[in-house]
Amino acid sequence: MTTALELLRGCLKPGLTMAALLFGTATLAGWAAADLATPLAAAGWGVLVGVTGLLAHEGAHLWLARRLGGPDAARLRTSWRGLSVEAPGLHPQHSAAVALVGPLAGAAVSVGIAALTPAPVWIATAFAGVHLLNLVPVRRTDGAVALHAGCAGLVRRWDLERAQLETAQKEGATGGQ
Repeated sequence: MTTALELLRGCLKPGLTMAALLFGTATLAGWAAADLATPLAAAGWGVLVGVTGLLAHEGAHLWLARRLGGPDAARLRTSWRGLSVEAPGLHPQHSAAVALVGPLAGAAVSVGIAALTPAPVWIATAFAGVHLLNLVPVRRTDGAVALHAGCAGLVRRWDLERAQLETAQKEGATGGQ
């Protein structure tokens, strides 16, 4: 079972990458504008909002997958691409819900930080937009997982209805005997 410490450890690499990119860009912008304080403060808020949103995003996936499928239904996976949650044995309807909850939680936390702190609204809005962009159904996004799960659920339902119809037709042809 994944603990909060494992979730934090999994966010370390993506968080450090995000920090390096934001602070590197902010430092260059600050030198160009002869004002280091403003871009570095924005980068700090960006790291806070970004890492907190990432924790909320992946944590929500993990929490809901385990809530719907049991304590061993999902596991945290770290790779060179970053952090992800795998939940291979879930029912298609549950897979769709698990895929959708992550981006929504990440976006909500990003906006919530801006509402509760002096973080620049544009930073929180940008990160919320990134989380919501993850709902677009293209390769390896949460939107694609949800669409695939929804289609699999429809096919499963149609197969069940067809089997029930065939059974009813056979019973009707034999008179129920």
